Amino acid sequence: MIRHIVLWKFLEFTKEGSRNQNLITAQSMLLKMGEKIDGIQDIKVGINLVDGTNKSDLVLVILFDDRSALEKYQDHPAHLEVKEFLSNVRYERRIVDYLVNSE
Repeated sequence: MIRHIVLWKFLEFTKEGSRNQNLITAQSMLLKMGEKIDGIQDIKVGINLVDGTNKSDLVLVILFDDRSALEKYQDHPAHLEVKEFLSNVRYERRIVDYLVNSE
């Protein structure tokens, strides 16, 4: 299995709305991907609760069946829709993909 983790920092205001509005919209859109994309074992999305200089605003954690499922996810229309929205409301993104041996 592959774990895919993404962290974002959001802009305060965009044409899409305020930071808080965009966080809620992004969370909803990301969670809906789990219903639409084959190969996703588990999906979690969290909005950060604490302030700090090193904080991120939103986290996505997805568990994929395998590398092939991760690759198919990258081009899936549901993912591309979320990706487009996020490109308009965020100013930073960090990604980690790693092989899950056992938990």
